Amino acid sequence: MFNADSTGCLVGSTLDAQPFLPLSNWNQIDFLPAVSVGPSFAVTYTLGSGTADPVAIASDHPAVGPTGPAACGNCYPTTRGNHSFFYGAAATPLCPGSALNDGVCDAELLWDAQVMYGAGAPTDCASFPVSVQEQTWGSIKALYR
Repeated sequence: MFNADSTGCLVGSTLDAQPFLPLSNWNQIDFLPAVSVGPSFAVTYTLGSGTADPVAIASDHPAVGPTGPAACGNCYPTTRGNHSFFYGAAATPLCPGSALNDGVCDAELLWDAQVMYGAGAPTDCASFPVSVQEQTWGSIKALYR
């Protein structure tokens, strides 16, 4: 895990690292004790040197699938910003990283991150930022009328 700048470049030294031995389906990685990160950070994954590395990393797969048209341009706009990168070799990372591409569009890795507030953070739910304000629900409901 690294802090990152606004362009996605890795900043400074490694904040934390741990071995990852994946299992089938979703895997959970806990960084304990907690790691303090800046406003933008990157979780990187370094593949082993072996040819039999068993990892398959899931993406949103915007290219043409076996059952229909490409999601690129249909489900996903071709202008969407990229948040998943290939950084190259650990000793000489690319800055910024190159976008992951599945042959048609830039692909995004599937991740779910839970970021906890640290010491001094508000403890009541009303003090946390709200991404969806009440007044927007009326316009969302109107879409289904």
